[in-house]
Amino acid sequence: PGERDRSVVEESATFIGVPFTRVTGAGGMNSRRPCCKLHPPFNTQSCQRLRGVLDWFGGGVMPKIVVISGSRRPGNNTDKALRIALDEIGAAAEVEVVRAGEWRFLLPGDEGAALPGVADDGERLREKVLGADGLLIATPEYHGSISSTLKLIIDNLGFPSTLEGKDIAIFGVAMGPGADNAVGHLRHILTHIGGRVLPTETSVGSVHKVFDESGACTDEDVEAAIRAVARALLDHITGPDSDDLSGL
Repeated sequence: PGERDRSVVEESATFIGVPFTRVTGAGGMNSRRPCCKLHPPFNTQSCQRLRGVLDWFGGGVMPKIVVISGSRRPGNNTDKALRIALDEIGAAAEVEVVRAGEWRFLLPGDEGAALPGVADDGERLREKVLGADGLLIATPEYHGSISSTLKLIIDNLGFPSTLEGKDIAIFGVAMGPGADNAVGHLRHILTHIGGRVLPTETSVGSVHKVFDESGACTDEDVEAAIRAVARALLDHITGPDSDDLSGL
């Protein structure tokens, strides 16, 4: 592989936390597969994760993840939480972030209607979702459920939904004690339309208290939980058992 490929391998191993040294593979430096020699400490999980990521890079393709935020409010807490997830996966995936306030979607029943001056980003989003290997969806909890904004986005993904068969990680945030209702409702909706929702999820309560004025998270447990959701998605779509549904 060329220098770019070797650089990708090095960045991937560093991101995953596996020390390694670049070596010549069995096929020599012209081999299509980059090789590396791992050094302790590492474990089976880290090796599997590295192997999965390298499988993608070895073919010249990075996994594509669409990240959807269910809040439109400027400076919203959902986006603050998503920054942690994006930091976790950004170095190992091609990420497209869908922030509701930057897109325009029609209400159900308005499709094809003559609505002068009203943009419709539904088709653009459907194309991105179809091309994605996985999705990460975050919702605020409003009145005990997901936001109407997020529901509108899901409704604009068509019927049958373009989410059908897609691997999806989810989490929710709330200013109250927790976002369990929103997360549960979101899981039910996504499963109903054929999405493959991963078991790892989290609910962040009192979210307005866990971020400082700069947007940085001040609660290590919350940060770790959000990172775990993002990492589980990346591990699943790059792992050797990415098509295994037994754990879903």
